[in-house]
Amino acid sequence: MDKTIWADILIAFFAALLTWFFNRLTIITEIKKAKKDRINESRLQLYMECYEFLEQNIADNNVIFQKEYIDNLFGIKAKMKLVASNNVLKAFKVYYECVVNAYEDYRDFCIQNDPTSKVHIEIQPDGTKFEVSDFNEQDLEHYEILRNEYISNSYNRLITVKPKAQNILNAMRSDLGNDDFKDDFPINLNK
Repeated sequence: MDKTIWADILIAFFAALLTWFFNRLTIITEIKKAKKDRINESRLQLYMECYEFLEQNIADNNVIFQKEYIDNLFGIKAKMKLVASNNVLKAFKVYYECVVNAYEDYRDFCIQNDPTSKVHIEIQPDGTKFEVSDFNEQDLEHYEILRNEYISNSYNRLITVKPKAQNILNAMRSDLGNDDFKDDFPINLNK
């Protein structure tokens, strides 16, 4: 009889130990799942914002030459560094560097060729100083032509930006558990 009591105690002990172990494992798994769900909720919001932002570039290649776009890109960069996965962040970094470099080259070109920066100061006999412009309307028209030529000559650079944007979109979809998707919807349905 002593043997059966010890056997029953041993069976109960092992059953309790196994129950405790599997309950602990279940709790740890559920905590990890809840944490991942919270992260995915944050990512979903950020990725939707990023998608809308990238859609501007997909719809209009020349948007990368606009300061407002670059400022918005810089603003989303901090959010991406905080919430995005490593794969998304790597793809975003490649896109970010390409777009920012293109904008900086464009900005430098504009600074070098902008006629509105050409002014000189004249001093009147009474000591009053005033600025005099060294450009005219023809200079402004020529500058506008140069800017448009610069943008149109940047076509090869602009072509390489779209696949980088698509890589970000695919990485975001992968993070959220979706397959890669080639965005081939028409950009403008009015055409």
